[in-house]
Amino acid sequence: LGGEAIANRQGLRRHPARQSYDPGTATFLFRYQPERLSTAVTEVFLPERSFPGGYQVSCTGCSYEIAGSHLRLTADADADEVTLRVQP
Repeated sequence: LGGEAIANRQGLRRHPARQSYDPGTATFLFRYQPERLSTAVTEVFLPERSFPGGYQVSCTGCSYEIAGSHLRLTADADADEVTLRVQP
C-alpha cells in the first residue's frame, strides 16, 4: 500500500483481511470477516495526502464513524463479511 491507507484490524476472525490501494484511482478497498457479535472497532487511517479533496465511503456489513483522518468501523452483528471502499 505504500503507506497510503492502513487498517488496524481488531475484532477479526482468524481469516486474513484483504486490503488494496489503487493510486491511479485513489481507491482503497478493505474486506474482512468479523467475529460474530463482536463490538470491537476496526480503525482505518486515511492520510490527507491520499485524499486531499476529501473522500466518499461505501461500507457493507458495517457502520462507520469519521474521526479526522480515521474511519472507525463496527461490523453489523449478523455480518459474514465487511467491505469498505473509500474513494475521492
